[in-house]
Amino acid sequence: MPTELSACQTEFVSISKAFATVSFLALVISSMALVLADRADSETFPGPNGKIAFSSDRDGNDEIYVMDADGSNQIRLTTRAETDTKPSLNASGTQIVFEGAVGGSRQIFKMNIDGSNLTQLTVSSGQNMSPSWSPNGNKIVFSSGRDNDDEIYVMDADGSNQIRLTNSPGFDIEPSWSPNGTKIVFTCDPDNNSNLDICVMNADGSNIVRLTTRQGYDYAAAWSPDGTKIVYVQDLNSNYQIFSMNSDGSNTTQITNLNTRSAQPKFSPDGQLIVFASNASGTYQITTMATDGSNRTALTSSGRNMTPSWGPGPTPSPSTTTPSPSTTATTPSANPVPPAITG
Repeated sequence: MPTELSACQTEFVSISKAFATVSFLALVISSMALVLADRADSETFPGPNGKIAFSSDRDGNDEIYVMDADGSNQIRLTTRAETDTKPSLNASGTQIVFEGAVGGSRQIFKMNIDGSNLTQLTVSSGQNMSPSWSPNGNKIVFSSGRDNDDEIYVMDADGSNQIRLTNSPGFDIEPSWSPNGTKIVFTCDPDNNSNLDICVMNADGSNIVRLTTRQGYDYAAAWSPDGTKIVYVQDLNSNYQIFSMNSDGSNTTQITNLNTRSAQPKFSPDGQLIVFASNASGTYQITTMATDGSNRTALTSSGRNMTPSWGPGPTPSPSTTTPSPSTTATTPSANPVPPAITG
């Protein structure tokens, strides 16, 4: 499997796994590097098309940016010294959660749409990644390797009440909350053999159902705004293409068929478009297309731009000048994790 981890390693952190031997760990990491670099996660809530949040290294460090739906008014929101990636807009388009590097770990942060009120929500060791809002904005689902195995957790929007939802031998990552709040779709490894599949479960972690069973990598799933479709990425002939399926796993349809890599797809809030990261130009850029794969339009051109999240509008417009968000996040006290809720 070709690797591009060196090009993306400042933005994405490989998933930590406790394997039996160091040699097996090295083998898995080398074979999965590109998949983990291209992963994504975020919900899509219904409404008119509002702002798109994304990450970019155009200014030398991976930071969170926001732009209008047509690519105009691109504004940098974060200015931390360490990398910030994977933004997720809430259903009102007023707040963003994202993952950011803190020393050797990844932690979950929250801020307003203009970059103000930056707050760190997790402090546990290991990698806390891929945050996704619940539709009512009261909860945030994310993945964490704090217990030496990557599992799905949920917490209140202020970072309290962190609860483990999954408890499987293989890793569970990239959660995305359904628009009606009853389901969570995520990337799973139910056979614990480093084969990536798409799974769905109830919001409390119960009734886990495997939607894909193909040999290979199926990952980066996200809901349509009406909750009837799931869009995701599939490895295909050494490239990575975007597919869709019904929410029950039926009617799999290939959307892109390109000689380049397509990653991190999300539906637009009105359900008419898909935003994704494409390396068609040689560097990943935020791109939109119709849901059938036609009319591809690049929205960015400078630097490497990835991990888009499309929020519903209308949203409050940030200042036309570069904002001055807080560079020092409020850090919560350590939050004990209650016993796991197993599915």
